[in-house]
Amino acid sequence: MGRQQKDLKVSVIDLGFNSAKLANYNVDKDNSYTAYSQEGVTVRLGEGLDEAGHLNNESIYRTINALKLFKDIINFETTECVLAVATSAVREATNRQEFLKEVYQETGFQFRVLSGKEESLYSYLGALKSTCIPTALFFDLGGGSLEMVYAENFKIKKFISLPLGALRLSLSYGRMDDIFSRERYDKMKQHIFESLPDKKELDISPKAKLVGVGGTLRAIARYYNYNYCNQELNFDLGKKIRNCRLDYESIEKIHRKFYNMTPKEIARISDIGKNRASTITAGSCVIYMMMIKLGFGKIVASASGLRDGILSSFLECPSLYYRVKQ
Repeated sequence: MGRQQKDLKVSVIDLGFNSAKLANYNVDKDNSYTAYSQEGVTVRLGEGLDEAGHLNNESIYRTINALKLFKDIINFETTECVLAVATSAVREATNRQEFLKEVYQETGFQFRVLSGKEESLYSYLGALKSTCIPTALFFDLGGGSLEMVYAENFKIKKFISLPLGALRLSLSYGRMDDIFSRERYDKMKQHIFESLPDKKELDISPKAKLVGVGGTLRAIARYYNYNYCNQELNFDLGKKIRNCRLDYESIEKIHRKFYNMTPKEIARISDIGKNRASTITAGSCVIYMMMIKLGFGKIVASASGLRDGILSSFLECPSLYYRVKQ
């Protein structure tokens, strides 16, 4: 059984390859919860990681400043419990321990570094709370990695973690302040296609649906709703779209539109914004190639993901959550 005595305030910090995010929740006595505020800062912690193998000083400085802001917010909110997790950038860095020690000294936050498997499973758990789709190929597209979970009748069959994040690909194949050259774009597409698993490897049921989370997909869903249809969608805190359904043709059209625009032009689109303008072309390419390779004609965009999964797991069994080894 989970915690049951009184209402509780919980903050979840998600430190990724591209951004640091804070979600504050009110938790009721029955362990149901509602997010009442969210903050996100683009820190690009993983910038330069693929070349150097370690987190650079500038990225660390940006990240610690963002975490100090989160600390001030958490203190103001008088939050009783903070769950801080880090994903691909930190787990891949050779100076991971030094970074975590510095973060703790500067902010007091003790981060749990998730493995690729843990990141996949927590993201899937969070999305499942929202979508309740029994048989699905679920993915979480972040800045540094792509996490995939395949489940049949709510039973997990496979999970995969791939270094196909939107920022990582943008840094590797494109210039952050300009459009992709045709040569670099074609190389990126080929790399994504060859890196993705095929239908035989995943052994996907014909009944399976494609379900995704992540900032890239949510931004595409918002853009799709406002520009291509009059679909009535549900919104949660921060204008996140819940369970929007998009077809392959729309994903292809939107991706090709972004490919032909510069980041400055994309930044003027309110549904995308300047923080995602440099990475959404690469991120939308991952989604586009996934639908092609795996033969999905539609996709469901969920607003719930990693942070909701972390909170749900903690509420179910706090002692087990804290016993997981770093």
